[in-house]
Amino acid sequence: MRLQLITLVVLSALATESCMGERIVVLYPAGAKSHFYAVMPLLEELAERGHNVTIFSPYKGITKTIKDATEIFLASIAQKVDTIDIDWFGMQKQGSKQFFTMMRIMTDLSVLACEGTVTNPEFQNVIKNRDVDLFIVDAFGHEFIYPIIHNIGIPFVIHGSSSPLQTTLDAMGAPKEYASVPVMPLDFDNHMNFFQRLVNVVLGEALKLMRNIFIIAKLDAIVQREFPGVKTIQEVEGEASLYISNAHAITNWPRSLPPTVLTIGAIHARPAKQLPPKFKVFADEAKDGFIVFTLGSFVSVSSMPQDLVDTFMRVFSKLPQRVIWKWEAAIPDNIPPNIMMVDWLPQQDLLGHPNARVFITHGGMLGTQESIYHGVPLLGLPFGNDQQANVARAVRDGWGLKLDWNEVDDRILDEAIRHLINDPSVKANVTKWSQLMHDEIMPGKEVAAYWIEYVIRHGDTKHLQLASKNMPFYQRHLIDVAFFLGVIASLFILIFFMLTRNAGLMIRSSR
Repeated sequence: MRLQLITLVVLSALATESCMGERIVVLYPAGAKSHFYAVMPLLEELAERGHNVTIFSPYKGITKTIKDATEIFLASIAQKVDTIDIDWFGMQKQGSKQFFTMMRIMTDLSVLACEGTVTNPEFQNVIKNRDVDLFIVDAFGHEFIYPIIHNIGIPFVIHGSSSPLQTTLDAMGAPKEYASVPVMPLDFDNHMNFFQRLVNVVLGEALKLMRNIFIIAKLDAIVQREFPGVKTIQEVEGEASLYISNAHAITNWPRSLPPTVLTIGAIHARPAKQLPPKFKVFADEAKDGFIVFTLGSFVSVSSMPQDLVDTFMRVFSKLPQRVIWKWEAAIPDNIPPNIMMVDWLPQQDLLGHPNARVFITHGGMLGTQESIYHGVPLLGLPFGNDQQANVARAVRDGWGLKLDWNEVDDRILDEAIRHLINDPSVKANVTKWSQLMHDEIMPGKEVAAYWIEYVIRHGDTKHLQLASKNMPFYQRHLIDVAFFLGVIASLFILIFFMLTRNAGLMIRSSR
């Protein structure tokens, strides 16, 4: 037994040594900061294992926690991203038009990222010299990178900070699961009635069609201009060696996935650290507990319309709990004494404090996972993207509530907060689901790092990829088989009917 253990340790060390110091290029040209926060623990792990990590990013200084990382700052993209002003609160009043506004924003961001990346001299040098062993690419809006990488024969891994994107899953051969997995913008749960399933199918296919027409076609044209002769995005999208997602079975609906799609969960979530002095005093002295209110890096809370600000102020002022409110602008005069407004807050350290009672947030993936990780009930006010689905899961499992921005008033907000704080079933549910999240065989970042090194060692994962990804629709869904069996069954029924009819005629004629 001891000899076997020594052999296993030696073999593991040799496997690790075989891919030490490899060159990994990480491409997040226009990804939101939250996308970086989701992948950062993995990049830190890869750097600690001795790999050389180079990151293309529009955020200067984003690599400071990654050991010996090389940062390539995309200044031209950063300047343009700063000029994009999205009125998230105004969009909530657009109704069905919000869908088209989001499509336009996604198209603009994708084209911006594409133009800024493919014309970047340092990126062009990487592609020309092939001075890299593996690429990691942000899944959201960066599909234009796939054919360029595929053309030089370097393996690439896709990373997504939210639920796996259905379009990429389709390309990798995963089943659509429309019957039990709502598409990203919807707030259905995984037990849908007929009408919800109908909406799910129509919206899912419409999103895919519009993406191909309005986004992918434009990106393909730009890529062909700079790298003539490469394949189209749709031809190579399913060739990714891995698709790594921060989805977790506790915060996302369970679904069937190919072997090359990994869900690594809340790798960013961690135990709380000591709070800075001003937060520590405020939190420790909150005898009735405190509430954390922030929309993270996604939306500036201070861009909230004044009538909504007044509503939150009035409701907070009447609560026995204290409130720590992230506010990025000048702090208003005469705020109630139980409210602390700050331009930055240590979110996880506050959520992990024993006096934390409720987390008010937009329902992004990272914040939702941190909320359940630390066992704090969630009040979600989603804007779009995957936030509706994230909050819907918390509501279904009994540890969260959802409010629409257009329905928020003093009574509704007050009742929601008091319910989350005072209802014992909420506390029981959040404790149960938090324990489930903590119960894992090994940390997600180590799982992801192992599989990335696996790709580097073996060059690709073609032996793990589903054959169904290259099948036409009728073969993948056995429509031809069903049709054939239907024809055979119909013939049997027809023959049986004719035989019984003829037998009846013969019996009657014999009489």
